[in-house]
Formats: sequence, C-alpha cells, structure tokens
Amino acid sequence: MSSYYLTIALESDATFGRGDGVPGLVDLEIDHDAAGCPFISGRALKGLLVEEAANLRFALGDERWESWAAACTWLFGVSGATGVGDAHVHIGPATLQ
Repeated sequence: MSSYYLTIALESDATFGRGDGVPGLVDLEIDHDAAGCPFISGRALKGLLVEEAANLRFALGDERWESWAAACTWLFGVSGATGVGDAHVHIGPATLQ
C-alpha cells in the first residue's frame, strides 16, 4: 500500500474539538499528542474531506456529478458500511511537523 502525505497550512487561528463536550456548551476539548501539541484526528479530517466532496456535488449539480460519484464512493466508502463498500483511503491524524 502506498503512503501519501497531505500538508495543511492554517491561514488563521484554529482549534479542533473532539466532539465529546457537554451538550449545550461550547466544545473546547482539544485533542493533543504525546508532546502536548494539538492535532486533528484522522476521522475528523476524513469527515472534512467528505464534506468538501458533498459541497462539490452541490456546486456541480447532479448531472455533472455522476462521473465523480463512483470515485468518491471508492475513496471514502459508504457511510456506516462494513465489508463491501469500505473506503480505499485511510487517513491518519494531522499532526504538527
């Protein structure tokens, strides 16, 4: 299996929550690595990429999206699927380098 690296440049201050805060309160819990540096989990990063694919679908319209739909399913899999339809791209956490 090949490994590729994605470089992310933050152009403004950012915090990335874990999503396990108390309901009704602002989620300020941040994931940290062993050195205490903040990071984005692979699951959250994949969610951001899937969200951008959905934005592209909306921008392209259903007719032009058809050619991209199979590629997105192959890359990201089907939501909640196990076995058949599994993703072919596996994303690890985004850490500071």
